[in-house]
Amino acid sequence: MNKALITRTEDQIAAKLEKYAIDSENAFAPNTVRAIKSDSMKFTKWCEQKGVLSLPATPENIRAYVDQCAEEYKPATVRRYIASIAHLHRAADLPDPTKSNDVKLAIKRMNRSKGTRQKQARGLTSVDVIRILENVLSSERDIRDVAMMLMARDMLARSSEVVAVNVEDLHFDKDGSGTITIR
Repeated sequence: MNKALITRTEDQIAAKLEKYAIDSENAFAPNTVRAIKSDSMKFTKWCEQKGVLSLPATPENIRAYVDQCAEEYKPATVRRYIASIAHLHRAADLPDPTKSNDVKLAIKRMNRSKGTRQKQARGLTSVDVIRILENVLSSERDIRDVAMMLMARDMLARSSEVVAVNVEDLHFDKDGSGTITIR
């Protein structure tokens, strides 16, 4: 491929990514944006070291990336890396190479060799709650934090779901129980 064509293609990809960045502003949680950015930079660095293109990436290169990452990271982390690479290709309006059979087989190989079950985080127990309440100061901030923690525990919700709750999402019954709408 001639150099002018490569440069034009790179410029088109860069323009699509810039437009996507503007269009998708505030569409994703800050942690999601950080993860995609970090994962993409990690993949780009790996591609530079191998002397291959990161955008568009080939299924063969992603397969090799999965194989290498599987040696160092847990399967959930590697799957997140692959999801970020797929996201980046969609953002640039490029075909998604992560859907290829090569990549799917690499992920299956990794899963079979390392297992796929994630360790479950320990839940907040009544003893934990008592300890926290004994050590809480009486500032409004502390009371708010404890209320949110207890709400998260009772709802079995993620922090992003708890902070999205609005007063109108709370519905109380006559017996004192209630429900919360998780958006």
